[in-house]
Amino acid sequence: DVEIEVTYSGHKRVIGDTVENALRCRPAPVDFKNALLSLDEAMEGVNAGECVRGELVLRDVYGNRVEEARGDDVCVTVFNGEEAGYKAKTDMMMAGEYSFDFVPTHRGLAVLEATSTKTKDRVIAKVAVNMLQEIEWAKCNVRLNPVEITAGELITCTITTKDKFGNAIVGYSPSDFVPKIIMADPLA
Repeated sequence: DVEIEVTYSGHKRVIGDTVENALRCRPAPVDFKNALLSLDEAMEGVNAGECVRGELVLRDVYGNRVEEARGDDVCVTVFNGEEAGYKAKTDMMMAGEYSFDFVPTHRGLAVLEATSTKTKDRVIAKVAVNMLQEIEWAKCNVRLNPVEITAGELITCTITTKDKFGNAIVGYSPSDFVPKIIMADPLA
């Protein structure tokens, strides 16, 4: 049923049953300024190394969801430490709605850019990427200074802790580590 509200001479009247033809309204073309690009975890940020799900909803200039879009109408690019960025795999949930997954690997900021493959219009979202505090010892650096000493001399040991993606892990104090230097007997 269609209800139409008519205002004339300051009086309002709703006309319902007298409408002979149903009114259909199609959305206007996609307007990327009104597209919604969102992430499930965006409120607190996301963790490096964890899969993040995002969603893109295409809307027209009036905010109507655009249903005529096809799966190849958009491209989502993720910029997270990589200069060129990489394309996220997008899946069309229904016409005009897409989901995508990505795994950020660099702490700081991830920038998501959804682009129309037809018009090159785009919408951008940003999310903070937190690092996990798990040390990946194979990625860490240990520096000794000086590198040549006489028995009994002091040596400075500098340890740079990193996660599995090579992000420096901060927040540790020297008392968190007890380096033990084991040297081979040069006379043996």
